[in-house]
Amino acid sequence: MHVRAYRIEDAEPLMRLYADTVHQVNGRDYSPRQIAAWAPHRAGDLRAWRERFALTRPLVAAEAATLVGFAELDGDGRIGCFYVHHAWQDRGVGRLLMGRLFEEARRRGITELHSEVSLTSRGFFERHGFWVVRTQEIAIQGQPIETFAMERTLAASGLMKALA
Repeated sequence: MHVRAYRIEDAEPLMRLYADTVHQVNGRDYSPRQIAAWAPHRAGDLRAWRERFALTRPLVAAEAATLVGFAELDGDGRIGCFYVHHAWQDRGVGRLLMGRLFEEARRRGITELHSEVSLTSRGFFERHGFWVVRTQEIAIQGQPIETFAMERTLAASGLMKALA
């Protein structure tokens, strides 16, 4: 398994990975109505995803030709999407992506990371040094969804090795 830069042909498989993961993984913590609002199970708007990815340039985890996860890092240290394929949960994909995000943030001189994470991913982010700043409720298509604003500080050196 390796992490690489996003390619334009990744848009459609990543769009599907996102929807499938929300339905298969986040469904244990959110209701069917919340999941349907969050990630409509139809294919989605490929053009919108292509435009998003052209701006966010996500890191992509792949096993051979299979895309197994992706993560976005904005210039201000915000982690946007962070998703691991439902069939690849608990196999080190998230840890690999998070480590690469830390490396990329350091390379860019970013020392503070923040994200809005689901109940499902809160524990994963906590294990990687993030703390909850606040619990919040967002509305997606009229459905209330509880999320957590989380942050972490990156040390200038070897902290990533300590987490491995």
